[in-house]
Amino acid sequence: MGGAGGAWPRPGERPNVLVIVSDTFRRDNLAAYGGASGAAPCLDKFAEEAIVFDRFYSCSFPTVPARADLLTGRLSFTRQGWGPLNRSWPTIAEAASAAGYKTMCVTDVPFLMRSGFGYDRGFSDYVWVRGQPDRLHPDSSEDVVRLRRVEGDHCAPTTMRLAAEWLERQASVEQSSPFFLVADTWDPHEPWDAPEYYVRKFMPGFQGGVVPYPPYERVDDEGDAEAIALGRAAYLGKVRMSDFWIGFLLRRLSETGLADSTVVLFLTDHGFYFGEHGYFGKSIGWRIGPVSEQRSAVGEMGRSPLYEEVCHIPLMMRIPGTAPRREGGLACIPDVGASIVELMGLEHTCEGISFVRSDGRDVAATRECVVTSWPIHLPGDHTRAVDSADRTFSGFMPITVTTQKWAMLYASGSDPVELFDLESDPRQRRNVAYENWDVVSRLHGMLVEFLRDAECPDRYLEPRLVLPGVPTGEAV
Repeated sequence: MGGAGGAWPRPGERPNVLVIVSDTFRRDNLAAYGGASGAAPCLDKFAEEAIVFDRFYSCSFPTVPARADLLTGRLSFTRQGWGPLNRSWPTIAEAASAAGYKTMCVTDVPFLMRSGFGYDRGFSDYVWVRGQPDRLHPDSSEDVVRLRRVEGDHCAPTTMRLAAEWLERQASVEQSSPFFLVADTWDPHEPWDAPEYYVRKFMPGFQGGVVPYPPYERVDDEGDAEAIALGRAAYLGKVRMSDFWIGFLLRRLSETGLADSTVVLFLTDHGFYFGEHGYFGKSIGWRIGPVSEQRSAVGEMGRSPLYEEVCHIPLMMRIPGTAPRREGGLACIPDVGASIVELMGLEHTCEGISFVRSDGRDVAATRECVVTSWPIHLPGDHTRAVDSADRTFSGFMPITVTTQKWAMLYASGSDPVELFDLESDPRQRRNVAYENWDVVSRLHGMLVEFLRDAECPDRYLEPRLVLPGVPTGEAV
C-alpha cells in the first residue's frame, strides 16, 4: 500500500483503518451538528470530507463498557460491567492481527490497562500514555498537572503525536500489510486543565487555573449559572486543544500519503450535562467537596438518566473516493466494530450491525431502535463505574430506548416512565408518556426483545419485564 495515490479500493486491496476516539465529546462541539462555539475547527473541516451520522448513539455506558462495545463489536452492558474485558470474547484486533493487519493502539484512557482490564488484547503494539489526573489519588494528580510545562505535556497531544509517529514509520517503507490503528484520548474529559490561551477563546476574562472534577449532581440554572459557565468554557478549552492535536494526526496521515488508502472514523463514548435537565456531569455518584473527601464520603450511585446530551453522540467516517454526505439511519457503537470488521474482511462474529458494505461504497444505518444503558444491575449491586471507586446502585438506572421519533427512559415496573417526541421536542423538556401509552408499551416490548437477544441474565431481566397499565394521575 505504502501511501500510493489513486482511487480506493483497487482490486484485491484491503483498506487501512484509523479510529480516533475522544472521550466525553458532545456532538454540539461540532458545526456539523449545529454547534456554534468554534471549538473544533480541525474536526469541522474533517466533517466536510466525511459521512456524518446524524442519529448515532452510545450503547454500553460509560467509558470502559463503551470500549468493550467498540473493540469487540458486541453488546456488553448485559454481560459485564466496569471491569476486565471478558476473556471469552474475541477482539477485533485479534481478528485483524490474524488476518495479516498491523495492529496498534495508542491511548491515554487511564482505566483500560489498570487492574488487569486487558483492553490491549489482540494489538501487536499497544502504548498506554500515563498521566491523566486520577481523582482517587488527588496528590499524584496535582503533581501531574504541576509538571505540565508546555502543551505537549498534556495527554491528548502525546497520544496523537505518538500515533502520528507510528504512521510515519508505516509510510517509511513499502507496506505489504494494511494497518488498524486506534488513537484514543480521554480528553476532553475532566479535570479541565487545558492551557489558558485555549480557555480564553470561550471566556475572555478567564484568570487561569485548573477547573477540577465537577460535583456530578443536581444543579439549578440560576443559582449555579456561574459555575456552569466556567465549567463549560474550561471544557471547550480542552475540546479545542484535543481538536488541534487530532488535526495534527489527520494532517500527518495526509502528508505521508496514507490518506488515499485509509478509512478514518471519529467518535466518542458519551456526552456531558452542563445544566440540562438539572444535571452537571454525566451521573450522580458523589457530592460537592474536596476530592480527597469524596472517596470515603460517597457509597452510592444515584439515579442517572441518559438523555440526548449524553447518549446522542457524533460519528464521522471518511472513506477514500466516497463523497461526503449525511446519514440519517440509527446506529450505535457496536455497529462501528461490525463495520470495521466488514471493511477489513475479517473472520469475526459481531452483534453490532454493519452500516457499510465491504467495498465501502454503500453506507446505510438500519437499526429500528438503539438502547443505551449502564451495566445491567439490581439495586444494591456494586459498581466501580466512572472513577473505579466502589459504590452501590441506589436503585434501577433508567435505560434509554431511542427510535427515529421517540426516546423512552425506563427503569423498572415500579419506576416512572419518561417519553419524549424528538421531532417536536429534541431537548426533551416535556414528558408525554401518559398521553402516548401505546408508544410506551411498544418501546418497552422492543427493549425486552433487545435484552433477551443480548443474553441478559434472568435475574436482571425479570424486574424489567413489567410495564404497568395506563397510569392515573399527573405526568412525572
